[in-house]
Amino acid sequence: MFSRSWIIFIFQVQLLRGSTIDYSFRDGVCLSKKTFISEKEWEVINSLTSDDWEGFLTDAIQSYNQEQRLEKNLLKRRVIVENGSISHTQLLDTLPSGGAQRKSSISEKILKASLNAYHSKCAPLNISGDKCAVMLSKKKLPRNNDLTKQCEEMLHNQPMDYLHSFRRLLPRHYKDGFHQMFNHLPNPLLISQKLQELGRGKEEQQFDDSNKSLAIIQWAQFIEHDLSKPVVMSMYDGSSIECCDNRNHKLQPRYRHPACAPLLSEDISLKYGPDTCLTYVRSALTVGDNCTFAAPEKFNQATPTLDLSQLYGSADEEQKLMRSYKDGLLKSTNSLKRGDELLPLVPNERMHKFCSIKEADMNKQLCFMAGDSRVNNNPYTIVIYTIFMRNHNRIARKLKIKYPQWNDEMLFEKAKTINILMYRHIVFEQWLPEVIGNSLASNINKKIIRDNEQQISNEFGVAGIRFFFSMIPNILRNSDHLVEYTILSSRSGEKHVSPPPIITYSSNVFALKKEIYNPTFQYTTKKFNDVLYSLLHQKAIKMDATYENSLLTNFMRDLPPTHWDILAFDIQRNRDHGLKPYVKYLEECKKTNINNWNDLGKFIALKELNKLKNAYRNFMDIDLIVGGISESAAPNATVGPTFQCIIAEQFSKLRYQDEAWSELFALINELKGISAADLLCANSNLVYVPSNIFRIFSKNNPSVQCSDSLKQ
Repeated sequence: MFSRSWIIFIFQVQLLRGSTIDYSFRDGVCLSKKTFISEKEWEVINSLTSDDWEGFLTDAIQSYNQEQRLEKNLLKRRVIVENGSISHTQLLDTLPSGGAQRKSSISEKILKASLNAYHSKCAPLNISGDKCAVMLSKKKLPRNNDLTKQCEEMLHNQPMDYLHSFRRLLPRHYKDGFHQMFNHLPNPLLISQKLQELGRGKEEQQFDDSNKSLAIIQWAQFIEHDLSKPVVMSMYDGSSIECCDNRNHKLQPRYRHPACAPLLSEDISLKYGPDTCLTYVRSALTVGDNCTFAAPEKFNQATPTLDLSQLYGSADEEQKLMRSYKDGLLKSTNSLKRGDELLPLVPNERMHKFCSIKEADMNKQLCFMAGDSRVNNNPYTIVIYTIFMRNHNRIARKLKIKYPQWNDEMLFEKAKTINILMYRHIVFEQWLPEVIGNSLASNINKKIIRDNEQQISNEFGVAGIRFFFSMIPNILRNSDHLVEYTILSSRSGEKHVSPPPIITYSSNVFALKKEIYNPTFQYTTKKFNDVLYSLLHQKAIKMDATYENSLLTNFMRDLPPTHWDILAFDIQRNRDHGLKPYVKYLEECKKTNINNWNDLGKFIALKELNKLKNAYRNFMDIDLIVGGISESAAPNATVGPTFQCIIAEQFSKLRYQDEAWSELFALINELKGISAADLLCANSNLVYVPSNIFRIFSKNNPSVQCSDSLKQ
């Protein structure tokens, strides 16, 4: 655990001549080794003339323009992502907005200019890229340069609440210190395959010992959508980048975009073996708060606060698409019964931004719309987005009755704020304790940290919060005979004790792999409730070193892949974002030294450790996402100590409370203390729900009967 009751992230960089660079993350994660920059090394940068700096920019622009010529050729030959393809599915998870594309293009040019300076002056003198990047970060771009003007205009006009960079808990980890990924590490697809070989099969899935329900997974993914959205680079005209051909073979070098880092199979026994390819496009870039040279950071398109931006949208144009502009309501599908509405359907002209459906099938399938392109990722996400859409509209209708003089704008803003407050309350008071443990969550909740640092860490956004993928089953089962075997309690507190819960399964609700960005499930009122009931009654899979088989590689001897490999993709993204190896985070979190495989045995069970040994030759190569899901759970937590540490650090910053929200919360007094069970009851047709929806029914977690009064 931690020596203090809450966690603070402190990032200090001292950049005087002959100074020490000290990255520290006290009481939580990191304290890296100190790096000394000598007077002589500083002189290398300071001796550069204005013509030198202008030259670096000029060469960068020329290089960028050369890439544009390549991109025009790719567009001419239709080397782009096809709707309904595997690459399209991957793209929807990381779909950039127009603002993100513009910001990334400027940042790419600055990166090229910084690399010109590094290769021209630092590398010849054996000054490391890490040192060079820090020194360059103190040098502003030349005045009166077009790129400088674009950068300054971008910073001046960027929204305050989104389009931020990810921050870092440990210094960036790149081969050149700037952006180049390491090429000596094991192939992500091979790691995924080897972990799968010794991983769980369909018959040997182990369920979570602490009776966690699938709701904990559903909410984790929903929270991830709220806080973290790394997006991919694009071509100059906004077109998507494709890294494989339409047969999922690797492209010839002349068609390979520089932003590509595809996942290539190494299995020579397959017909599609060495040439089998899954697209990976590198994440978009962003500059810092000043227009300087240096290494860019990765771009986060999500807002860095718990504000339901995944439902409402981060940008104004997204929010406008979700609003009905009548009585403060969000758009929804029509329903004969109020409260049974579904999410709005996507117009055909925008369907490719929300669902991976071939052009010929666009009029045959459902595709829902929300403020985030990931809403149709799977039925779990569709259901929870729908719950919060319904909740907004329910609140807006209540406000309309109580304040008939309010116009649409007032009703919308107040309903949105109350919806967010309820969401935040459930996340901090109910979901977070289940993930990181009651003690640590309680310590975070006791403190209000007024912190200006409103960024999400790379380690949280592309690793820690994605723990849930190791707990997702492929099959959601329909449960029968629930009510008569469940301990019931009324809202007055009276309990009716019956025998322990006995749950039988009569059928499957859906298979996850068939629904990813391709909704075929029929969202009737009954089936919507079936999903909710099953989520509350089915145990999550126990977290281990891999994902469910259906989410991994399915290369066959004579057939191309039919879906992407989510674990391999996550591993590649960890490297793309320059995360240090898992061991470094474990060492800082637990204040220990890891010198060999045996030292990892204190944190990873032998079975999982053997999987890692099968996938990695060197324990220092283990990727953060893989090491994190391999750890044994911390006491009373879902995740192990490293992810517990990273998630706790992030939520300590998110705990910041807006006083205006607190004042408004008092406006609707009856909403104080609302639980996740209340939220589900008020926005569904469920009859009973467990007191704590993140655990399945038990004597210690009895069900409560939903009250019709909540829906009024």
